[in-house]
Amino acid sequence: MGLRSEFTRRGLVLLAGPQIDPGFDAYLHIAVCNLSPTELSLSYEEPFLTVEFHELPEPVEHPYSGTYQNQENITPKEIRDIKERRGYALSEVIKNMQRIASDISGLKDAVTKFSDAESKLSQQVDKQMGIFVKTIIALAISIVGILLALFVALVLK
Repeated sequence: MGLRSEFTRRGLVLLAGPQIDPGFDAYLHIAVCNLSPTELSLSYEEPFLTVEFHELPEPVEHPYSGTYQNQENITPKEIRDIKERRGYALSEVIKNMQRIASDISGLKDAVTKFSDAESKLSQQVDKQMGIFVKTIIALAISIVGILLALFVALVLK
């Protein structure tokens, strides 16, 4: 069993085993996954699979007798899963990843701008602190000079 190449080229993947077991007697229920970033639609009864039948030289010893034998319809659970759209289409995952990448890029830009602004502010603070320290030193030297002059004046009297 295989997906027709027209559909694989459009991004669909068949989620099924490579064969139908000998003795299987039921409707085939298969799933496909859309790996393309765009939505794809299949028309009702559109042929999308190919199946090869092989005649066996003799009957198989243990024909299929599993859960799905004689099943004609999909189960209520499968219907619920379809209605509730369980899981994500790959296109949705890709779109979400692109949004996340964009958000991260925006956050990175904001952090870079903040970091640059913080760096400039730090440089300005350092510059102002240098001016402040030089002013305090000059003021201290002036006070010491005045005190020294007063001391000399008092001593020489």
